[in-house]
Amino acid sequence: MRLNQSSKLRRSGWALLPLAFLLFGCDAETPTAPTQPAIPPVPNQPPVSSTFTITVSADPDEIDIQDSTNLVSSILVSARRSDNGQPVVNGTTALLQTSLGTLTTAQGSSGASVAIVFDQNGQARATLNVTSTVPTTVVVRAQIEQSFGSTNIRFVSEEPDPFQITGITPISGPPTGGTLLTITGSGFEAPVRLTFTVQGQTLLLQNVRVESSTRITARTPPIDLPTGQNALASLTLENAFDSTGTPSGTDTVSSAFTYTRNGGGGLPTTIKVFSLSPTSGPNEGGTRVTILGEGYSSQVQVYFTNGPLIEAQIVSLTPTRLEVITPSATGPNASNANQRVSLRLVNSQTGESVTQPDAFQYGTDPSGLFVSSISPNQDEYLGGNLVTIFGQGFDEPVSVSLGGFAQQIVSVTGTEIVVRTSRVNISCASVTASTLVTNIETNETTPPGPTFTYLPIQPGIIGLSPSSGPQSGGTGVNISGSIRSLGRGFQPPLRVLVNDVLANVTNVTPTQIQIVTPPFSGTFEETPCTIDGTPPVTGSRFVPFGAPVRVINLDNGCEDTLEAAFTYIPADQSCRPPATTTP
Repeated sequence: MRLNQSSKLRRSGWALLPLAFLLFGCDAETPTAPTQPAIPPVPNQPPVSSTFTITVSADPDEIDIQDSTNLVSSILVSARRSDNGQPVVNGTTALLQTSLGTLTTAQGSSGASVAIVFDQNGQARATLNVTSTVPTTVVVRAQIEQSFGSTNIRFVSEEPDPFQITGITPISGPPTGGTLLTITGSGFEAPVRLTFTVQGQTLLLQNVRVESSTRITARTPPIDLPTGQNALASLTLENAFDSTGTPSGTDTVSSAFTYTRNGGGGLPTTIKVFSLSPTSGPNEGGTRVTILGEGYSSQVQVYFTNGPLIEAQIVSLTPTRLEVITPSATGPNASNANQRVSLRLVNSQTGESVTQPDAFQYGTDPSGLFVSSISPNQDEYLGGNLVTIFGQGFDEPVSVSLGGFAQQIVSVTGTEIVVRTSRVNISCASVTASTLVTNIETNETTPPGPTFTYLPIQPGIIGLSPSSGPQSGGTGVNISGSIRSLGRGFQPPLRVLVNDVLANVTNVTPTQIQIVTPPFSGTFEETPCTIDGTPPVTGSRFVPFGAPVRVINLDNGCEDTLEAAFTYIPADQSCRPPATTTP
């Protein structure tokens, strides 16, 4: 057994000898191998942050606020990694926020901002409850790290369309009857009854057909009409009769149709206005308004005014329909700014006119200017994110104040403003203030709306790696922080102190700081130790010191300290006789 082992050892030794020469470069004169150069340590790399594809859906996504017992929507959030398309890990959390109402999770958490937990399929659920009675759009947004997803839910008032006649065409025809009429309006519902009141009698229209809730067709009945005369007929529409024969609605248009023997060319001379749409527009003018009525000809002039006559531009004309462009309510016409003005039509040839008071609103009605909701309702002091403001009565140009600070306007409509948040200077405390919108031309400002909060970024230290090093300093250390989220994380410029001594910062990410430790500047404590001998001698040994590490955000003074986070190792770790002095 020994012989075999010895032979094997010799064979192994001879076989390894060339490799030894190659590795160590030994020769006959230099039997001692040279020392290998030290391999520098590989620095810890910062973790790679992931991005996610987040989908938020609501069921239902449109809710009638008139149904006060069912202002609820189910929210489903799905999240997948963008790099591989796989669902997020089971147990991953996200921040879910709503611009209005209360979110409730399956775990029982509730509020305008809650944490949701994803299952093994990468899905999480919550319920949105809203008690507001103001029609608005609610934004629900989910966030994982720096990835976002959102959906909109419309809370609307499903009030029925008013029952009314807005137009009749044609407006004249022969006394033999049979003229096909088209009646337009809203709220039409079969069965209906159409009658003419003409020459003191009531006649039923024929072949009545309800084509939609906004359109009815019918044919005129015949009448006895003397030669050379015309006859005006008033039209009455009765709508949706019940079992007792009572109509649900009735509307009458006087002088709606003219019976004439001149081939249908005889138009009524009376100018009438049935409706106009839209009924409001900006002070700058330029709103295209449709006016329905009768008696319109090339001699008609249209004015929007409460004082001096301000003529509108006519862009389209038929006997029953006008399309005009509103004049401005600025400069010489500024007296009409932000006023409800009358619509006046004048026949320039005959002097006949008709006035519809309070028909059109210029600019903003102060009683209707308000902010109903904002989304999101908070941001970091760095700004740069989009915020949507929902409300009513907005009229460009506007100014917007969020959290007490002016904002950059991106877009404006009458019910929605989008701004990009400004960077602001705040201390290490959040700042909250009401949302305000001002229409610059009129200096009208909304009542204080929903609050908006600017957040300072709070650094949060989790740990250090490595967590110890020599008292001479020079150790490369990675400081890991909390997962970057709204108002949390590392944000340059910042300062790192180790044992109240400034460290050299070499790199900063939202979740990690790389530093080089400074030399230890304090005094190590000592602990008794025993020196072997005869007799043994009691000496002392320096004790490693756990130094605090402090990170300070220089923008706002926010800081976090982790006590005893980095341990300085004394250069002299020996057990020294009593006479040894401390360094």
